[in-house]
Amino acid sequence: ADSRTLVALQEETAKNLWVSLDGDPKSAQAITPLRRNVRDQGAVWTPDGSILVGSNAGGDNRAWLMKADGSGQKALTDIGEFDGGLKVSPDGRFIFFFSMRSKTRQIWRKDIDGSNPKQLTDAGGVDSFSLTPDGASVIYALYTPGIWKISVDGGTPTKLSDVVAFGLDLSPDGKFVAFVSPDDKMKRLRLVVETFDKFEPVSTFDLPVTAENGHWAPDGRAFVYVETLGSISNLWRLPLDGSPARQISDFKSEYIPSFSYSGDGSKLVLSRGSTNRDAVLITDEK
Repeated sequence: ADSRTLVALQEETAKNLWVSLDGDPKSAQAITPLRRNVRDQGAVWTPDGSILVGSNAGGDNRAWLMKADGSGQKALTDIGEFDGGLKVSPDGRFIFFFSMRSKTRQIWRKDIDGSNPKQLTDAGGVDSFSLTPDGASVIYALYTPGIWKISVDGGTPTKLSDVVAFGLDLSPDGKFVAFVSPDDKMKRLRLVVETFDKFEPVSTFDLPVTAENGHWAPDGRAFVYVETLGSISNLWRLPLDGSPARQISDFKSEYIPSFSYSGDGSKLVLSRGSTNRDAVLITDEK
């Protein structure tokens, strides 16, 4: 009441990367030390078995390339250049990512060594994107309704659909596209699967309200997503044949901000972390 004391919440996060070399999340092991106050922005496998990860662990938000054991870290993006959404071309030549360099969230491309930056999109803002299996095109969804396609070399984009899509993900064989669409009537999210050639509906699934961060399974027969209960996350596999979803990891602590399988499903990388919050008093002693 005398305006001399302020109560606030102090928050600290701690995260590290885990890897499974047999694709089974139950065998995953930590490959990086626990890092505090790290912003996680995904990790993906390169065709040669390296890991591309987005992190501000070095003090600046960047894309980093490292070996599967966490060693040999090399920054591939400059300060202020990277804003998430990492992908690697099937032939390992290019990396793709989001950047805010043009003031809106757009897709950029670089060579795998971090050279030759190139802006691919120039839309109002891109929500998510995926690469075609041949590595020739980028499929992306905007914050506004619409799914588009553009060459990995840039050029004029082609509109494919007017659907509202979030978390766009193309199946490993390129035949289907999955995305999350809001169900305003039921106040929840739905997983929608459509054919990629004609965007005709195939299946729709109601996701748990605790589900997030989903991707196609490497075999293309299921969708894998993170479900977080309290502060503990695990991976769940949702078969597209209508069978019930089943839990495929058994972690007893920490949440999972992101995960990614290698193209053949033989390897898995995931980020795990925890957040501690404390109430603190700040007093003016003057």
